[in-house]
Amino acid sequence: TVNDLKEWHATLINKSTQLGERRSEYTIQKYANLFSSILKSAVDADMLEKSPFSKWKRHKVKPLRKATPLEVSRAKLLASTLAPKWRLLVWLPFFTGLRPSEALGLTIDRVDFKKREITVDRQLSRDNSEVFTEKLKTEASYRVIPLATELERLIKEHIATYGLGPEGLLLQNRLGHILRYKDAAVTFRKAAHKIGMKEREGMHVLRHTFASSLIRSGANHKAIQT
Repeated sequence: TVNDLKEWHATLINKSTQLGERRSEYTIQKYANLFSSILKSAVDADMLEKSPFSKWKRHKVKPLRKATPLEVSRAKLLASTLAPKWRLLVWLPFFTGLRPSEALGLTIDRVDFKKREITVDRQLSRDNSEVFTEKLKTEASYRVIPLATELERLIKEHIATYGLGPEGLLLQNRLGHILRYKDAAVTFRKAAHKIGMKEREGMHVLRHTFASSLIRSGANHKAIQT
């Protein structure tokens, strides 16, 4: 019912995150929109007669701020705040522009040290019952990225120290299992929080940092987009 939705909405507002902070209106709106789309799909599939969201008028909330690209010194500080086993959470997207799930789903067979290339053709699934999802965000998301010399060194040192995770994943959790998005996001945000980064500056900020660095170096905007 609508009352159930409002009660759920109030819980999101009042319950603190794992970092002890309150969720922003923008974040809560994203949760509500996702829930609404799920119920709409249930209606379309004749599993639900009508969505209670149809009777609840919600106002649109704009993001409080855009993610700000990090300076190199800031990225280094962020990486040093993380445990060594998870510093690739910073360096993979920093040097490649990979989305968080693409970085978490990167396996050693997608890294070609001879050609100095990284192939992006899948990502880690948000569904805990599977490892990968072959469907990326857009058709343009299927791409080959140059492997930077510094990132090559960091990857090789990481593998020499920690080995590989399941399915050849570069990243793994403390038990050697799959490092899922939720756990990685919390780990990242805790480190980010320690150096004073803001609420919305999660792992995706490193993708913006990658693009910003290329722009400052004079790279073509269209080439960066591709």
